[in-house]
Amino acid sequence: MVTPLNGHTTAAVPLVTQAAPAPYSPITWNTGLGTTNQIPGSPALGIDARTGRLTVRPSSLGLFVFGVRCSEYRRGVKIGETRRDFQLYVLNCPTNRAPQLQVSATGNRAAYLPGRDTLRLVPGGNRCLTIRYTDPDPNSVLTMSTSAVNFTDPAPTFTTVRSGTVRAAGAPDTLTATLCFPECADTKGKVYLLDVIVADNGCSLPRRDTVRVAFTATQPPNAAPVLTSTFPPPPVPPTTPAVVRVVLGQKYTATLAGTDADRHALALSAAGDNFDLAGMNMKFTAQNGAGQATGTFTWEPNCDAATAAASAAGLIVRFRLVETGPCVPLPQERVIRFEVAPREDTVAFRPPNIITPNGDTRNDYFTMPDLPVDFCDRRFADIKIFSRWGQQVYQSADRGFRWGGAGAAGTYYYLVRYTDGRKFKGWVEVIP
Repeated sequence: MVTPLNGHTTAAVPLVTQAAPAPYSPITWNTGLGTTNQIPGSPALGIDARTGRLTVRPSSLGLFVFGVRCSEYRRGVKIGETRRDFQLYVLNCPTNRAPQLQVSATGNRAAYLPGRDTLRLVPGGNRCLTIRYTDPDPNSVLTMSTSAVNFTDPAPTFTTVRSGTVRAAGAPDTLTATLCFPECADTKGKVYLLDVIVADNGCSLPRRDTVRVAFTATQPPNAAPVLTSTFPPPPVPPTTPAVVRVVLGQKYTATLAGTDADRHALALSAAGDNFDLAGMNMKFTAQNGAGQATGTFTWEPNCDAATAAASAAGLIVRFRLVETGPCVPLPQERVIRFEVAPREDTVAFRPPNIITPNGDTRNDYFTMPDLPVDFCDRRFADIKIFSRWGQQVYQSADRGFRWGGAGAAGTYYYLVRYTDGRKFKGWVEVIP
């Protein structure tokens, strides 16, 4: 214990306009007070040098000031200290009697009996407590609170005002509060304990009354919603996604429907695994509502989608049906892997092998209308035509080329190339 510091204030100037630096002068003790007797009493104010616990039972009323210093030593040499000054107000409190409370189930006047009764909270039943609390002392301000004993959440909440004044002019003798447990409270077969506490504002410390409430709670049952769709059925077992193959450029449409027997609010959604649906020319719209939801998925694959679908990640879309309202939602999901198929050749590739460029408008040109269809990066590159001696006489990068012969009869040889490396070879005879 040390003598507190006075700073730069005096009795004549108790406040200063601007703080000033050290050194600070110590206070002047009143008669009978000193460093070893800063607050007189039995015992007088003292401190445990090891624990720092302050102890005093004052014998005088008033505002006292005291100082505490903590010094640090290393190998017997003092290397630093810190000190704090405090004020302690000693007052004479009137006798304060403890408040009282009574707990009962809402709608039931019978008081809850701690140690004997157990509240059983069931779906559809009452989940609230009515609390009546009072204090025999006049002008008492009372406050209600709760404290969970052997659980964490969900905690009950007060649905009414939980504090007030009793036994004052115009105030009642008894106050009432309502405490309700959440609908989703679930003790999982165990008995939970909750302390319901009322405290007053008595001097110097509030007095309390506590009722320990034992309760069990179960959640309302919830039936899982049902998700149906026009997608292919999921594989059994469903360890891999169902596969939908769509021809490039063709439009694919699928519908989904969700229903819930409990009439909970349902919402359908669709999301790609690491890709944006719109970026792959996919679109999903949903109409959500209570107990039912519908959705429509459309896709017209383009070359960007074909490239993504051919990658290792592929095009995987997750369709989810989520319910809102139950304590434990049971979402449903369909996972679909989308693939892009090339357009099929409608006719066999059978190029002509004779042309007669004589100007009669019949069979005057060598063309290939039945070439294999283009598919994104697998496209027609060019055609080259050679004479029988290997001389190139014609070349075109136009898929719709028309070659009218080289002006001389004979047999010619062609080479058709595609950008993916495919090649088609053959011959054509020109007869003028």
